[in-house]
Amino acid sequence: MPEALKTNPAPPGFLRLPIWISSGINDRIATPLQEEQVKGSLVRTGFQNVRLSRFSGGHEVNRADLQSALKWFREQEHF
Repeated sequence: MPEALKTNPAPPGFLRLPIWISSGINDRIATPLQEEQVKGSLVRTGFQNVRLSRFSGGHEVNRADLQSALKWFREQEHF
């Protein structure tokens, strides 16, 4: 757990907040490897509901992936 969470404990349920990471497989700005590292860091921190989605494209918002994310968030018990 990061030092910040040790010294400033998160409110109840914080680590259960859903997190969606969207990554274009051809993204040269936020590469797929970097996205995997971000996901790993969040999971190691203790976040319990992290989803990494990949789509064909670069550093952009993909309409189909956005729709999938919105559907997924609606399915979570927090939203």
